[in-house]
Amino acid sequence: AAVSLALEKESIRAFAVTKIEEARELREAGVQKSILLLAPILAEQADEAIQLNLTPCVTCEADAKVLSDAAARVNRAVNVHLKIDTGMGRFGVDSRKAVDVAKQIAALPNLKIEGVYTHFANANSDGARPSALQQFHVFKTLIQPLQNQLGLTPEMFHCANSAATLRFPQTRLQCVRVGTLLYGQYPSATAKNAAPNDFKLRETFCAKARIVAM
Repeated sequence: AAVSLALEKESIRAFAVTKIEEARELREAGVQKSILLLAPILAEQADEAIQLNLTPCVTCEADAKVLSDAAARVNRAVNVHLKIDTGMGRFGVDSRKAVDVAKQIAALPNLKIEGVYTHFANANSDGARPSALQQFHVFKTLIQPLQNQLGLTPEMFHCANSAATLRFPQTRLQCVRVGTLLYGQYPSATAKNAAPNDFKLRETFCAKARIVAM
């Protein structure tokens, strides 16, 4: 929460967390900016997500229908981000069905698809380069069809985590999801080696203890 409040003063665009419990903590601390939930919520959490003015992710029409119904009950419009599985296999709509599912979701009342994203299975190690770039290729081929169907802007497509932000500049698009970099840590030695010479991180925290016995 302390980091988020500091970043909010620096005009950061938005925040992203995994769980609704983390988003609740930020709201209770006074964070006002948009908060994206990167993992799908449970159906019983839909009302709270809307009450906290969060941006949930959706992975199918069923996810979106629950949010649409909850938003309609309070006469609110809710922004969502569509998660596409481009090869990680954790969750997300199959990339081959993404455009059709996006159209189904866009037709639901009280919902707006504000963004579309994917997540790399591994962008850290040298051996990950082919798979990460293949995932990016799949994701990039969907941008134009989704723009044509939904009128989405390029700024609303995102995929780069900390490692990809450093290693694969082409994946930054116009929105990145850096995490560990915010805390002064490189995600891996490979990512550190890929950083520009003038990109220097400083550790923002450390653990200390007194020695009481040897």
